[in-house]
Amino acid sequence: MWQKTTITGDIVPIKKSTNNDTVKQMAALNKLRRKNKS
Repeated sequence: MWQKTTITGDIVPIKKSTNNDTVKQMAALNKLRRKNKS
């Protein structure tokens, strides 16, 4: 099953079985993107 989740305005398909490590990596990437924009 795939689940669409909104991350920084982008609709990204991610598996419901996504582990915490992947979530943490995505969160870190989003923080870097925000720093680059500002």
